Amino acid sequence: MAMATAAGAPALQGPQNIFPAGSETSSGAPPRQTALLCKKAIPPMPAPANAPAVPRLTYLRIKNYRALRDVEFRDLTPLSVFIGPNGSGKSTVLKALAFLAEAVSGNLEKAWESEDRFKGMLTRGINDDIVFELEFQELLTKKTIFYSLIVRELNGKIFVVKEILAERDKLGRLDLTFIYELINLQTQTSNFKVTSRESVKKTTTKNPFGVGIGTHISGSSHGKSESQIDFLSSIESPLKNQAAAFIAFIISYRYVHLTDDHLKGYSDKGPRERLSANGDNLPNVLYYLHLKHPEVLAKITAQMRRWVPALADIVPEITSDERLLLRFKDTPFEKPLPAQYMSDGTMRLAALLTLLYEPDATGLLGIEEPENELHPQLLTRLAEELIKATETRQLLVATHSPALLNALEPEQVWILHRGPDGYTQATRTADIPHVKEMVEDGSPLGYLWTSNSFIVGNPLAAAPDAR
Repeated sequence: MAMATAAGAPALQGPQNIFPAGSETSSGAPPRQTALLCKKAIPPMPAPANAPAVPRLTYLRIKNYRALRDVEFRDLTPLSVFIGPNGSGKSTVLKALAFLAEAVSGNLEKAWESEDRFKGMLTRGINDDIVFELEFQELLTKKTIFYSLIVRELNGKIFVVKEILAERDKLGRLDLTFIYELINLQTQTSNFKVTSRESVKKTTTKNPFGVGIGTHISGSSHGKSESQIDFLSSIESPLKNQAAAFIAFIISYRYVHLTDDHLKGYSDKGPRERLSANGDNLPNVLYYLHLKHPEVLAKITAQMRRWVPALADIVPEITSDERLLLRFKDTPFEKPLPAQYMSDGTMRLAALLTLLYEPDATGLLGIEEPENELHPQLLTRLAEELIKATETRQLLVATHSPALLNALEPEQVWILHRGPDGYTQATRTADIPHVKEMVEDGSPLGYLWTSNSFIVGNPLAAAPDAR
């Protein structure tokens, strides 16, 4: 079963049907910030086979974001890996989640500006809203939370057209009692209305849909074009805790794309707890580990010794001009060398292990092509480290490495490819005919990929003369 649709594909039977017909069409009027507690009939989505040990994103749908005209991922695993040709949309999925995390954290306008507004975000040839739909499984209750955000650019500004938070019951159906439409452009009346985060006045009213009692909130509107989910998490409501848990999970998302130039430079003095998106603060993080978590630094160094011949030690050093520098000591030599003289692969390994061994790491992490500059025989070991890291958080990884795939199962790997219309499609390798059987018979996924057993995603298939 293909896990994504492009334009013209049959309608899906998942949670996207929460939206009534016509609710996503453009409008000439500025959106009003309202919210609705309502009742809708929504078909169930199958629950993941294994309950996660950590909070987990289980479902993701993205519409009209760059090449992602309409892409859906179901039953996401703790480690989900995206493969496919160059330009197929792998990085776009990771970057779309970074945009969503900014929006949910209250920085929608900032995220929109950083993407060059809709000019840099909206799918080519499309004049519509950008849509995100997610399902997230809580750690404590194991309940599944559904969230959707629809944004629109209008008159040089960005607005939230609709924002929804709901919960699935034990049978996998969306709870028909409490479905919060936090913002709905189309709705003029509701029993749960959020017009502003300021001047809040709270009253209790009967649910006009005849389902329980709702809470009416009113206040002065200042025309803010931001997500309201953090407001829901701050008031007494049946989904208060769920909203807070979802916010914490989504805003934890980090997109990491390590670059060689940034890994080898100096850093300003001072410890840093988390590695930056490009790795330029690696000396600061290792210095922090040296001060606060020496056992983690020892673990990183020990693994580096196993993987890099003759490496003896990694030493964070404060220079005379109050900057931080990494030095690496080789076993045959007494004096350690500064980072700028080390190989790109050595620096990348140090950064990857620092990222994967972060103490108290939680949440959601996206990693771009971790295999770059690494020896092929290390990639299976790297895959093992990625899997171990999912004991405390969820990882989404984009890769071009067959060797990395050899350590994975078909359920963990998604192949992205462009359809005839130019838009991205996504298919889980477990859903490609005969792939699971071939893996069970001993064929590694990486071998099946390079032998064109996946049917889709071969960059030369459409241009045989290019071989």
